[in-house]
Amino acid sequence: MTTPSAPPASNLVTVTNVTTVEQSREPGVLISTRQYKRYLERLEGCTPSGWADLWLALTGLGGGLGVTAFVTRLTLPSTATATEKAVLLMLTILGAVCFVLCMFAYLTQRQQRGKDIKELKTDLEMHTDT
Repeated sequence: MTTPSAPPASNLVTVTNVTTVEQSREPGVLISTRQYKRYLERLEGCTPSGWADLWLALTGLGGGLGVTAFVTRLTLPSTATATEKAVLLMLTILGAVCFVLCMFAYLTQRQQRGKDIKELKTDLEMHTDT
């Protein structure tokens, strides 16, 4: 069994006082392990989580309730009582209010995640030479 010999000193590039990289294997970007772990933690923070999925589900629920009640009210026979029409009208209004509020909440949560991703991209672009 042979041990690999060290490459000639002319093929080595000193990146910092601590890091020496073989020229044929020089990476495009070289960051410290600490920075790498910090970027990974920030990237994990950008994953969809929290209340956004709940707000989106409630948006669909409110929209479905509102549309169903509205269509039912439109297709009621003329013999329907005023109470039935009033209940369907209230369900339509409740569905619309639920839809609007939950959509607003969902969009505000989504905007924060987009901001986090944009900041992370900016930090990663600091390591490029463009």
